[in-house]
Amino acid sequence: MDFRSFDRSMTEFNADFIAYVNKNFGDWALNGLAGANYRDYQTAIMGTGADELTAEGLFTVANAHGTPYTLNDHEKRRSNSVYANASIGYKNMAYAEVSVRNDWDSTIKDAFFYPSFSGSWILTETFPGLQNGDYLNFLKLRGGWAKIGSATDPYRSNAYYSLISSSFNGTTLFYNPTILPPTNLRPESVKTWEVGIEANLFNNRLHIDAAYYNKVTSDQIMNANVATSTGYTSMYINAGKISNKGVELQVSGDIIKNPKGFNWTATLNWAKDKSRIDELYTDPVTGQSLDAYQIGSSWSVKNYAMVGKSWGTLVGTGYVYNEDGSILVEDGIPVYEAGKEIGDVTPKWLAGFSNEFSYKDWSFGFLLDFRLGGDVYSVTQAFGSQTGILKHTAEGDLRENGVVLGQNYMTDKVFKTADGKINDVAVNAEDFFYNYYTICEMSVFDGSYLKLREAHLTYNFPKSILEKTKCIKAAHVSLVGTNLALLWVHKSNIAHIDPESTSTGGDDPETTATSRGFNSGVGFESNSYPPSRSFGLKLGVTF
Repeated sequence: MDFRSFDRSMTEFNADFIAYVNKNFGDWALNGLAGANYRDYQTAIMGTGADELTAEGLFTVANAHGTPYTLNDHEKRRSNSVYANASIGYKNMAYAEVSVRNDWDSTIKDAFFYPSFSGSWILTETFPGLQNGDYLNFLKLRGGWAKIGSATDPYRSNAYYSLISSSFNGTTLFYNPTILPPTNLRPESVKTWEVGIEANLFNNRLHIDAAYYNKVTSDQIMNANVATSTGYTSMYINAGKISNKGVELQVSGDIIKNPKGFNWTATLNWAKDKSRIDELYTDPVTGQSLDAYQIGSSWSVKNYAMVGKSWGTLVGTGYVYNEDGSILVEDGIPVYEAGKEIGDVTPKWLAGFSNEFSYKDWSFGFLLDFRLGGDVYSVTQAFGSQTGILKHTAEGDLRENGVVLGQNYMTDKVFKTADGKINDVAVNAEDFFYNYYTICEMSVFDGSYLKLREAHLTYNFPKSILEKTKCIKAAHVSLVGTNLALLWVHKSNIAHIDPESTSTGGDDPETTATSRGFNSGVGFESNSYPPSRSFGLKLGVTF
């Protein structure tokens, strides 16, 4: 029997010096600030334990049989920053804002500067004739551009020895780094611009906010494999250029509005993002280009960033298709091959729909979340099908009379033999469902879902009661619930798994999910726990 005991600590110190200015010059208004920041961040972990115990049940280092387990690690990071911001307004109708910041970070050699610019124009203030109480009440245009820089994690830029918890003949052991220290590592850079419009209509009962954005991320700090003949396994490099374009929309409406009675307000949020990997890395010496970069993995499925495709392509064993698009079968079993693109982890779009109802002192509200698309490779679905413990493996007469693809199973797909004949071969259920492990594409499901994300019931205490206290201005009590129900999933999610689930990798700080054979990265589910609901009682008081 073994045991581990860990003590973690984290401290962060921030010091800011800020100067403000607020001035009006006739029709002009100026607001500004300038400042500096000092940040010191430290984490530490100490661990003790034993792989075997002399006396069973006594979990102390003194009771260790053999060499005790020890761990002592820390991380330090420090940064200095200067920044400034200025906002100019004219007659409450037009605004312009400029921000600048420069950071010096201990994790990277170069300082990085990132500015931003934005402006807005309220057309209904400039042209009062546009306002119509029954139709248009407010109209605003906005736009902006920004550059954001970021450093990296501590201890990447130099070679550091690492300590091994075990010893040799009582002597502490150290080992060389396996990651080649980078030279001239640059900060990551994100440049984005956005345009948007806001409008209030129908006596301010309908509110619309729409935006379009374009973002380019470059000089990402990536860990790339190198030849082991160098004495290292990988190195950090600046690489990658990813572009994102998207639309965000919010529509809110007061469907029923009665200050003395029942009220109903509904809000819809919708967002769509389209990503594209424009480039990865080209070796400056050899000119050799990298066309795919592994983001994560789970068992034999990899998640790649591939040039020309959206972020996150799942690659693994997949179906072989006939020329007409049907799936090729042999003896009733799908033919498969390795290295197939079997999924895209990026959702097509996301949406949220909230409703707030109120009547006198009571209010009730809920939020629905919806996701369309975003493929997930599920280890639970793979092994649950292979071993026959999932419900779908026993539906109908599959176990008694066998599986006939396209007829009594996977009826939404067409399966044909090499000579073009419709599949009519019955396969023993045990033999067929074993393929959920072999053919990874069979365990990829569409991650679409509809969730009841949260709900609340609130009672506001009447002012007539609070006035008697002479000190409480407002008070309310709420019953709140979050992650309440998974209402719907795509039919390909045959195990009814929460698409937001992640792998369970344990709590050992020395190891990660990847190193123990679990998944890493977006687009994977592995032995995840069922989602849990949470409920709370909230009391709010204003004095």
